[in-house]
Order: sequence, then structure tokens, then C-alpha cells
Amino acid sequence: MRKVRLFSASTVILFAVLLIILQSFGKKPDNARVEADTVSNSPIFELKKYPLHGVAVDERRELQFLKNVVASAWGQPTSGVCMHMIRLHHVAMKLDDEELIRRVKSFEDILLDDRRRHAAQAGIPLLLDSPFGAKIRTTPMFGTAGYSNAASIDAVAHDDQLPAIFFELNRPLTRQIVTPTGRKLTVADLVNDSVMTFQDNRELEWSLATACGYLKELKFTNSKNQEFDVLELISTLIESPDGSGACNGIHRLSSLAICRQRLMHTLEEHAKISRQAHDRIFLLVREIEEKFTSISEELELTQMPDGCWNSNWHSVENFKTENQKGVLLSRREIADRARVTSHLVEWMALIPPKLRPSGRIVENATRYLVANILANNAEY
Repeated sequence: MRKVRLFSASTVILFAVLLIILQSFGKKPDNARVEADTVSNSPIFELKKYPLHGVAVDERRELQFLKNVVASAWGQPTSGVCMHMIRLHHVAMKLDDEELIRRVKSFEDILLDDRRRHAAQAGIPLLLDSPFGAKIRTTPMFGTAGYSNAASIDAVAHDDQLPAIFFELNRPLTRQIVTPTGRKLTVADLVNDSVMTFQDNRELEWSLATACGYLKELKFTNSKNQEFDVLELISTLIESPDGSGACNGIHRLSSLAICRQRLMHTLEEHAKISRQAHDRIFLLVREIEEKFTSISEELELTQMPDGCWNSNWHSVENFKTENQKGVLLSRREIADRARVTSHLVEWMALIPPKLRPSGRIVENATRYLVANILANNAEY
């Protein structure tokens, strides 16, 4: 009996191809890119900075101090140092000093151009090629004290820190980067990789700041077709215990301040969102503001007599046991207090006066920082 041939070879091949195509629907390929209308090359809004109560600083003295800091940092241009130095961009422009502007740009070049990084002998490549653009090498963040050692010469401490800083400086994502393989990309490719590789166990602080600064919508999808709601991620950050996370939980406060500004911006464009979305965002803004009010009340009680806070800024009980007169502090403890205080003041500059501690508390903190920074009494 002759066997019946149900399908020809070509039919089988076509069927297999069709099956592959059907299976691919709803799934992004491994080298997928974020859709062109997901990421904005320009900041969605300009981050507002609120004036602080404090003391006036002589501009000439400030300029000389910054030049000394930059010159010292240039002697050891670690990734962490470079990341902090590029935040002086606006200050350098305001002071209108060509030497300072040039030096600050040099730190940026070390971070974003592997050729410059190699020439400066600043360690192994920081930028890494990825199927979704490029990424920056990071080092594990959290230690037993709630923060890690300073970022190494070969890595930075926080995911998405660099694009978040670009947003802070109101800069577009069009700045060119050059990877070790010679690929010429832009900072937008760092955001692209961040979105496509995002997982909800990532350190949220800088990633949320980046998302609020450059994502057009408050939702996004990664390369595994997992959808994330930025509003839900913000809620997660609000619910985190005070003092937990990077830098004793203070990066969380700054991130929430940026999120609040993005949410306020979205509410102002209420014609573009549904009533349900409007109400949800409005309630989330209230939650953030209630959190800030509660934290400000704690800071009123935990500020040291000299105007600083220590790593237990969020605990009135620990403050009572640690605020003992006549106790000599080690150099590391002094540096730690300056670091905590400067982080808290940075957060205060991102929120309106009604949500932060009283003017007297803020002024005490800024006086403490000016005295310690200009006198070089602490290491940062």
C-alpha cells in the first residue's frame, strides 16, 4: 500500500516559519529597543530648586575653594568622584570661570568616553556595550550600615545615577558616549538599557528619578514584556522604612521629591489624563507630602546642637543616646555627619518650605556645612 504524503517539504517549512512568527507576537526580541516615543531626549519638566535659609558665601572664596576641590579630585578621578564633580556643571557656569568649566567637562569625558578614560588612566572601562544600547558598570550598593564604601575606580555605586544627574542639571540625553568597542551612542542609550533590563528588585531611587525625568508616560515595558507602573514603584518607595536604602535612606527622600515634581507637572496637564488617573496621582502626591511633613518633624528633634545630623537622623530614640556632650568624634564620624547633613539639605532644596523643617533648622544645617566644607574639616 502506498503511503500518502500529507504535506510537502515546502509546506512543512512554511508552517514552521508561521508558528515562529505567531509565537513571537507579544514578545520583544532580545535586542529590542524602547519605542521611539517612550523616551524623551529633553527633560519632561525642569526640576525646581527652592531657596534655602543660610549664610552668604563670598563668591571669590567659593570659586577658589571649588578650584581646589576639583584639582584634588583630578589627582584620583575615580568613577564616584567624577560622578559628583559633574554636578558642579551649573555652579561652574554661574561663576563663569573657564578653567572650572573645562575641568568639570573633563570629568564628564572620563565617564562618557572610554578613550578619554583610558588616557586619564582612570581604571578599566566603565561603559559596557549591551544589546539595548549601553550600561554603566555598578558595584553592589548596600552594606551593614545602610550604605556601601565609596564607588570603586571601576564602577559607580547606583543604577541610573548618571542619567538622573543629567535630569537634575536639565540636560538633554543627546550627549555622545563612546564605549570600549568604539561605538558612538548617546546618554539616551543608557536610559534605553535601563528600561529594557528593569526589574523591580533594582535600587529604585535613581531609576525612578530617571523615569520621571525622561519617560513620556508613567508606565513602561522591559525586554521580557513585563509592564511596570511608575506610580506603583513610587508607592513602594514611600512605604520603605525611614533610614533604609542608599546613604541611610536619604537618596529615597530626594527621589520622592523629584517624583512629586513630576506628578505635579502631570496634574497641571490634567486635560491629557483621565479623571481616575488624576485622582490617583493627586492622592499619591498627598502621601509623599505627608511623609515629608512627618520626616521634617523628626529632623526638628534629631538635629545636633551644631546643626548637623548623624546616620540616625530618623530615630529620636537613638538621637537621645548619641547626643552626649563632651564625646570626642573620630574623623570618620565627623565626615559621616557632614555627608548625612549635606544629603538632607540637598533633599530640602527640592521641596517647598512648607514641607521641610523650619527655617531655623535649615539655617543651622547650612551654617554647619559652610563652616565644615570651607574649613576642610571633613572628608566627603
